[in-house]
Amino acid sequence: MKVRVGYRGYINMENVGDDLLYLTNRKLFEKEGVNLTPFRECPGGCISRVAFFGGGTILPLWISREGGRWGVSSQTKLIFFGVGVRDPGFFNTAPLDIRNSGIYPNLERTVCKNSVLTHVFNAYLNEIPSQTGLCAPKIGEDDFDKLSEYDVLFMGVRGPRSREFLRKHGIESELIGDPVLALGRISGITQEEEDLLILNIGGDGKAYPGYTRAMIKILREGTVISEETGLKPCFVPFSYTDLRKAILLKKFSKKTLCIIKPKRRFSSEEYLTRVLETYQRAGLVIGMKLHSLILAASMEIPFIGIAYRPKILDFALSLGYDVPVALPGDVSGERTLLNLFGETDIGKLKTRLRMSSKEYTKRLMRSAKRVSNMLSELS
Repeated sequence: MKVRVGYRGYINMENVGDDLLYLTNRKLFEKEGVNLTPFRECPGGCISRVAFFGGGTILPLWISREGGRWGVSSQTKLIFFGVGVRDPGFFNTAPLDIRNSGIYPNLERTVCKNSVLTHVFNAYLNEIPSQTGLCAPKIGEDDFDKLSEYDVLFMGVRGPRSREFLRKHGIESELIGDPVLALGRISGITQEEEDLLILNIGGDGKAYPGYTRAMIKILREGTVISEETGLKPCFVPFSYTDLRKAILLKKFSKKTLCIIKPKRRFSSEEYLTRVLETYQRAGLVIGMKLHSLILAASMEIPFIGIAYRPKILDFALSLGYDVPVALPGDVSGERTLLNLFGETDIGKLKTRLRMSSKEYTKRLMRSAKRVSNMLSELS
């Protein structure tokens, strides 16, 4: 008899990365006799008083400020499986360029306290407004103090940055990796041929000066790399933001680019299948979205990352190798994508990805077994 547990996560939010997380978690725990069900779909049918959080950048705000929304109370036992910590640098890295430039001295006082002005500010920079970007809530000690009040059965984080940040606040955790790192191996998804260079450019719609120029340069340098490798460039958007960026950037390309699109929704089995099938043809991935890179790593596909958030650097660090990653601002300077590509030993990178994928799959499977045993005892 299978144990049913309420799954908390960004499900059906039109983001391929979040849907990959749910898909992988389901597969990991099905092997252990646990059925992870979206918690709103199983009132009375799941183990009561247990909340399973399956990846994503959710700590600490999901508990400290949004616990009620996710059916969490002080009596709830919590399981965190491969989650990330939203540290102060998560949203503030890019806006620091704005805040420190002196160009917008009243940004905090005027823009971040007025949603209309936020929209106007983003539109002025030709970027798509983001609800959680420029004016993200500040994270304080109280948020972590609130987390420590709960009964946490298992705390598994996706990267060393998350682990160290929790440790600074007196919360111990295990580094188990992002669940999607196990997807390639547990699903038997491997490369069939290598004729595509996958491009994932978009981020989360955050606006900051020079962003669009940097994206155009990434595209153009990616096109040069495709010519050198003989790989056909193809956009694989993970969200509507990515798709809009792909359509915009395609106008600046002198080379024919393909763009795969969902027939209706990003959060659909049809589109998820298309993404996985397209990745099976990839010889190289140039990506911004975290899970565009993690999916590549799980399938042992070499990649170059664009660190639009610190979580990209955290992921690169978790692989234990000098993975080629650039900050968006770097592409205008000396450390361009072409430099990174030229400095990268693709053979060694493939070997490192193979080792990392194998190691993290073992960690995730061991952790899934442990958590499943805990759940069985509670059922």
